[in-house]
Parts: sequence; structure tokens; C-alpha cells
Amino acid sequence: APVDAPVPAAAAPVAPPTSTAEATLAAALEAKKVSSAASTPSKAKAKSKAKSAGGGAAKGKSGTTPKKGAAAATKRKAPAGGGVGGPALKGPIPSLEDPVPPISSQDYDNLQALMNQFCRVPLLTEFSRPVSSLHPELIPVYSKVVKHPIDLSKVCRSIRRREYKDTRAVRLDMWRIFANCTKFHCHPSTREGAIPSFVSIALHLRDYFNALWEEHMLPSEMPAPPSKPAKTKANPTEAAYYESFKARDERRKKRIVATSSTALSNRSLERVASEIENFTDANGMVDGLDGEPIVSPMTGMESADEVAVKEAYDTVVVALTKLKEKMTELANENEEYTVAELETDLKRCYSTEVFADRQSLRKKIGDRLNRLLGKIVVPIFETNCRGVNQSSVWACMAACIWARESSKKPYWPALVLGIMAPEDQREAWHNALTERNEGRLPESLRQQLEPGKRKAVSAIKRQTTGKAERMSFFLVEFLGTHEFTWCKESDIIEQFDPEADPDTHVGGPQGLKKKHHTRDHRINPQTERLRQKAVEEGRWALEEFEMQLSDTCGDLYLSDDEDNDELYSYDVLSQSDNEGDTAMQDADGITDGATNADDDAI
Repeated sequence: APVDAPVPAAAAPVAPPTSTAEATLAAALEAKKVSSAASTPSKAKAKSKAKSAGGGAAKGKSGTTPKKGAAAATKRKAPAGGGVGGPALKGPIPSLEDPVPPISSQDYDNLQALMNQFCRVPLLTEFSRPVSSLHPELIPVYSKVVKHPIDLSKVCRSIRRREYKDTRAVRLDMWRIFANCTKFHCHPSTREGAIPSFVSIALHLRDYFNALWEEHMLPSEMPAPPSKPAKTKANPTEAAYYESFKARDERRKKRIVATSSTALSNRSLERVASEIENFTDANGMVDGLDGEPIVSPMTGMESADEVAVKEAYDTVVVALTKLKEKMTELANENEEYTVAELETDLKRCYSTEVFADRQSLRKKIGDRLNRLLGKIVVPIFETNCRGVNQSSVWACMAACIWARESSKKPYWPALVLGIMAPEDQREAWHNALTERNEGRLPESLRQQLEPGKRKAVSAIKRQTTGKAERMSFFLVEFLGTHEFTWCKESDIIEQFDPEADPDTHVGGPQGLKKKHHTRDHRINPQTERLRQKAVEEGRWALEEFEMQLSDTCGDLYLSDDEDNDELYSYDVLSQSDNEGDTAMQDADGITDGATNADDDAI
């Protein structure tokens, strides 16, 4: 995210939640703490403020709200495959009045592990501190829009000091951080300075947090529901908790499929080896939330069945130990090893014949190793879902190209955000990329793009019957203008060369009709300046994309120094400003007896 842009830090959910529990609790929080009249404009007001996009492409200007109206951005979908899409709400709606278990010491341990991982993502600059500290000039406007501000450092301090009474409060505070960003950048009063890409970043971070929560804060197996008297009133929050286990399995499968071809970095291989070692040392527990080990230490008083279980589990330990050694060797030799290969090797560890008559034991081991794999895959998946800063909606790019709306218009630098290919050329990631980026577009832009998408779908269908020329279609964002449209394959040039002018190879200005002359950069000086800006954005996009491709696991540029302030690590964020200063002074051998005052968020 651009460091000079005004991203706030927290309040009531505005963007669509991505799980049953989040949706219902967020609704309860909104009703209880936030005035709906102050948060979202009416449909009539939103409609009156909407502007026509014009032209053949849907428009969304970089650095401002999309031209169809700021309120439309509040209708965003969760990014498809982007982490945590959930089923529609069914049954009673959970509320903040539902009783929940108190937070345990193990919960806090897992929370710290979760936040350690979350705070490594390089997108937290504008969420890390109170807006009053980062952008004091915004306070007059920000305080009118956001009624319940909060920031990441405050949440981290509360976790470190163990101030939360239950885990629900932690989730609500984190959701509020991202919801406040969405609310501020979608509010009518801030449309001149709002930045649509920040809404995408906030939703991306929310999805990442939710995915980490599923793997860190839910045990490997769903616990048995507690027995209750027949007439006990149902607890909707408790019901949503049990539903979340099935939803987690489905979302985990999608993440593994999406990252299956990703090669693990050396750091990731080392992490796999470490996680396997911890698993075997704990006798089959991923962490303390798993409750009890798969086998207990032998005392010599075990039954024959217990001895057989121990022998079966020992075969798993032997296989896991060999796999751990393999990870170390791969890391040392810099050999390629993918997520799909890791999944296969983990399954082989408990797929032996000794489990033929012990399916319940096999399932228990499988559930725990699947969670171990899930914790490793979530950060990799997050990395693969990051957008590029040159996109006005922080979309994920597949390529930088030259594209045009039709053969009558000049080529222009563009990003490929979606792909619709003939069936025999279609790949699984095409649809995932398209859905994810469509989910980052405001509702109004998606509606404008629907006719073009329907034409592409219809053309693909005609190709299967031989009634149309075989070609693919691409969802593109034109750089500079930040217009969006669907292009056919014949209207793109795949290799983007900033030094080239592809229009010189298609007939020059005389090849264009007179009414299009004003849009030809070789005739219109103003258009030429805009084109040069677009070309420069294309260069930056290529550079950023190359960095993403070279760091598919998101750990290449991490520092070994966990106290590095630039990383916004959990250790740094959980300290108040005075505590951080004192820690630095202590490191330099300076002590002045300063107190550790808490910098509360505004």
C-alpha cells in the first residue's frame, strides 16, 4: 500500500463478512455500537451521487473512488478463493449476548503464534498505529466517519497483557480494524481522498486473519458438543462454532489446490521440518488445542489393543522422521519441492496397511496432519493473492500486455486480471484469478462489465460447436486511465515492451477512422502524456510482478531480526511507544527510569 495515503484503522463492519460466525457477530456489533444512519448512505443518495463512466470500458480512477459512486464499494464480495468465503446464514443469528467460554492460557499462546505470523505481512503500515499518530491532519474528517477507532498495536498490546476475556472479543477488534478502513474509503464525505485499492487490501488482510484463525484457534478435530438438559435454550454462537469445522475443511482444500504448484522456499522447507519435529515430540499434537496426544507414554500395563495402537502410530513417526530429514536435505540442496508434493508425502505417512482395521486412528492422525499442513499453506496462499499497487483496485495481475478495446482503437498498456479460455486450454487458476479480481471491483463496475463478460461466454460456447473462431478473452485494466473491459485475444499483444509502439505495426494513424483521431496518442499531445504515464506504470507493475514471482512463499525478504521495526512484528507492535523507546535505550545501555505509558488509540 502506498505509504503516503490515508488509511485509518478501525470500527463497525461495513464490508461483507466471510464466515457465518463473522457475519452474524458483525451484524450484532453493528446494531449495538454503530448508528446505521451515520455509516451508510441511503440508496437514493448513492444513486444521485453516481456518475456515468462513459466510453466502452468501465472506469475506476486511481487514487479516487470509482466513478459509479463511492457507496457501491460497500457491496464488495469476499475475494473468491481468497481465504474464507462462508455459507449463507441459517438458523438463529448469534449475538453479543450469547455466552462464550472464557479465554484460556492455551488460547493466548495460540493467539500470539497467530499474530506473530500475521504481523509479517508487508501491508500493515497504515493499520499499525492510531490515525492520530499516522495522519493527524485527517482527524477532523475521520472522527466523523469512524466512531469506534482501533489499531493493530492496541490489539497486540491487549493480547500480550492478556486483557481479553474471550476469543470473540479478539476477533471483533480485528474485524473492526479492517471494517473501519472500508468504511472510511467508501463514505460519501471522503470520496475525494478515498482510495479504492485500500478497501481491497483491508478485505485481503481480513481474509488472511480469518484463515490463520481457522488453523490456529480451532483444534484439529471437532470436539463433541457438551451434554445439556433437554429444555436448554440453543446458543447460536456455539452452533456457528461447530459449523466452522466443516467450512474450514472446504476452504483448506481450496487453498491447497490454489497453491499446489507453488515451490516451497528454503525457509518454508525448514518450517515444515520444524513443525514435523514438534508434532512427533508432542506425541501427535499440533499444539495444546488438540487436548491429548495420540498415544501416551507406555507404562507396561497397557492392553493388547493399546500396544497395537502404539505400534501403528510408531510407523507414522518413522515415516514423519524420514520426511523431516528430506525437508532438510531439500533446503540444503536448493531442490524444488511443491505444496502438492508435500501434501502427498504427508498422506503417505499414515496410509500404510497397519491402519486397515483402525480407521478412526487413521482419521485422527490425518486430521492433525491436515491442520499442520494448513498452517503452512495459509501464508503461502496469502502471498499468491496479493495485488499490485499499479492497479486502482489492488488486483492480482497475470501479465502486463498491450491491449485495445477494438481494432479501431490504439493499443494501450494494460494488466490482465481475468482469463476466459476455450475448454481445452482452460486451467484451474484462470477462474480463481478472475473471481478474485472481480470480487475486488466495486459493484457498479462489475455490473458495467457484465455485458462484455456475457459476450465472451457466448463466444466460447459457439467455439465448441465450430461456429466461432477459437480464441480466449481477457479482463484487463488499462493503466493510466484505469478503465476496465473484456478484450478478445486478437486485440492484445502478450509481451509488453515499454520501448515499443505496437501501433506502428498496424497501419499508423491513417488506419484509424477520423472520429478516433483525438484518442490516438500520436496526434493528441494530451493523450501522449497520459500514455507515457501508463507506460511507466507498466514498468513498475512488471518490476513488482517479478518480485512476487521470485517470492511465492512470502519469506524471501523477511529479516532474521524479529525486532526489525520495518516488519511491524508482533513483538514491536505489542509495545507502547514508550516501551519501545525504553527497550532501545536498554539495548544501548541507557536507563533513565522512564515509565511505560500506554499509547491508547484515539
